[in-house]
Amino acid sequence: MFTRLRVVVGLYSAMFLFSVSAYGQATKPAAPEVAALADPAANALQSYLVAQRAGDLPAIRKIIHLSAADKKEYSEAVLSFQLWSRYFERKAIEKFGKEQGLSIQGHARSYDDQHTLDMKRVRDANVQYNADRSAATIYLRVELNRPENLQIDRFEFLDVYQAIKVGEVWKLDFLKTYKCVDPEQEDTYKSELAAFPRMAKVCSDLSDQIKHGTIKTADELKGIFDDKWSHVYDDPIRHVLKPGDTMPADAKEVKDPKDAKSDPK
Repeated sequence: MFTRLRVVVGLYSAMFLFSVSAYGQATKPAAPEVAALADPAANALQSYLVAQRAGDLPAIRKIIHLSAADKKEYSEAVLSFQLWSRYFERKAIEKFGKEQGLSIQGHARSYDDQHTLDMKRVRDANVQYNADRSAATIYLRVELNRPENLQIDRFEFLDVYQAIKVGEVWKLDFLKTYKCVDPEQEDTYKSELAAFPRMAKVCSDLSDQIKHGTIKTADELKGIFDDKWSHVYDDPIRHVLKPGDTMPADAKEVKDPKDAKSDPK
């Protein structure tokens, strides 16, 4: 199993690098200026929310802190999927309207509507600092009439964020916010590292197909997207190399996942 995961990670290391870099090239984002908040931890969260909405990767990287250096590739994989998923949602809404566009990924509210709400909630956040004021938990007030099933995973539509003081600068504690530091969940993180870059590319490819009119209905789009998700964990190795592409060096020894032997560890 673990050998197979390493092969998957190797195959998609190049893909997640594509996903992250291609996002900036495709969208050319820039985070707008906003008035700073008096509370330093809340202000760091506000900066993060603004950079996320703009898809401004340099700004996002500047405002986040990784408590585990070996999770850098993982954090980039999470970011790539977050940003491409939002871009894909916008394109789906533009093409098919809000109700049908949201149905593609099963969201009860759009990312952009959530951002507008979060920018209001962060101004009234309840920020609780630890004893030496080196870390903080930021609680956003739950809004009235929240849709059911809004929070379907641990990466979006959050009410609680973690911040940390690095030197004299407050930053978002990325791994702690998204609950990515549990040693007992390492297998989950490895699976996500394999899955998120692939699904980021799916979102990118489907956005292009929407743009070029090759997908005609929301039902067709949802069917394709759901099919991709249904195979992303149980059969993740479906990487077709294009002419000129090369497989990552650490994956060359295994030509077919069926031939991979289980890791004795």
